[in-house]
Amino acid sequence: MQPTLIRCTKQCKRLGSIKSFLSPSFTSIFVLKRSLTSVVKQPSTNVKKKRKPEFERREELNVRTIAGFQDHKDVNQRLHHEIVAYIKSIEATHKERVQRHLIYETFRNTINETISSYRPKVQLYGSVPTGLELPTTDLDISVSTSRKSADRKEQTRILRKLRFAFREAGLIYKGMIRAHARVPVMVMTTSNHLGRIGIDITVNSDDGPRCVKVINQYLKEMPALRPLILLLKCFLKEKRLNNAATGGLSSYSLTCMCISLLQVNPGRRPQEYIDKPMEFESLGALLTDFMVYYGRDFSYKNSFISVLQGKVLPKQSIEWLTVHDALAIECLVRDRNSVARSTQYVQEIQSAFKDAAETLLKLAPDNKTCLGSIVQARHMDSVRRSAITASIDTSTPTKTVPKRVKSKYKGVRKPGSLALSRDRTTPFDSTGRQPVAVLYG
Repeated sequence: MQPTLIRCTKQCKRLGSIKSFLSPSFTSIFVLKRSLTSVVKQPSTNVKKKRKPEFERREELNVRTIAGFQDHKDVNQRLHHEIVAYIKSIEATHKERVQRHLIYETFRNTINETISSYRPKVQLYGSVPTGLELPTTDLDISVSTSRKSADRKEQTRILRKLRFAFREAGLIYKGMIRAHARVPVMVMTTSNHLGRIGIDITVNSDDGPRCVKVINQYLKEMPALRPLILLLKCFLKEKRLNNAATGGLSSYSLTCMCISLLQVNPGRRPQEYIDKPMEFESLGALLTDFMVYYGRDFSYKNSFISVLQGKVLPKQSIEWLTVHDALAIECLVRDRNSVARSTQYVQEIQSAFKDAAETLLKLAPDNKTCLGSIVQARHMDSVRRSAITASIDTSTPTKTVPKRVKSKYKGVRKPGSLALSRDRTTPFDSTGRQPVAVLYG
């Protein structure tokens, strides 16, 4: 009997239909193959309904319950109270800030141990040091070395050393180096016992730390800026338009757009609305102005946002803007640089702002919710916040430096692995979980 027919015969015996397919001819083998396929691919009668993915599930946002049932004279006043209540519910708690600080200390000391010969200077930048972070915001870390080399190969080499050290220490479960980005960056996600927080690391790029000082100054001068940015970050995150790596709008670009709005003041609001938003209850009016301005009035094709000059300029007047990007925003610290160069989905972003503006203009004070008409609570955010809180409650920070392990890179010393077996010096807590280890140099 032919080998192919023998294999088919064994499969038929399992199905209980061997008697019909014993012919050694090629035709019988072809018919046997079709018969086996039809038996295996029989449709099931009990088909379960597919569950919606976690990141697509939305929860109805009833901010009125949080803010309390109050009598409001207009929509803007009620919208202001709902914005205040919503910001209090989404901003990072003290526990979550402590968790991020512990994680940052862990990675900072690991970096100092790994590339000590470079005499690194580790700094935080982005949303965390400016106080504009959400509970699920990534950590942005800048590493400056004594050589101050801008060579892409040297930057990539350092990032690879750091990635190897983090993996050896059990701090990350996923890490990718984007060597061909405008600035080489390593994108990572921490391990389960560290809350699965995203971390981005750049080498010898000081634009981020310099921006922190400038943005903090604007936040101090414009009290209405912080709640406006936090709300709009949640709005873009729900639309999946908040990631610059995938063509969305970065937090830096959004911050510049909010600052420019308060500088230009297209709604001709009183200055007290910007200086004293809580006293004059003006956040609702400013949010509506933002959606109307960037959704209908602002010309993305011909306008250039200059925060340093405090006005919007025509693109034709900018000599260095050779490539007329759909959205052009001046960098706060580097000359002749547009920070929104990577934003590709400008039409989708404008359309989202326009739809939100039309919704806000149609609201009435007696609606069930005003803010909930444009922003909804994401179920996945609550899941991630719970995971971060659980990692804080079940982890015990320790000053124990684990045993050092040998590196495959010559001249590189790294802290020991947190994922070593229990017969070594790796600390474990009572639950058997590896704790958040703060490595002190």
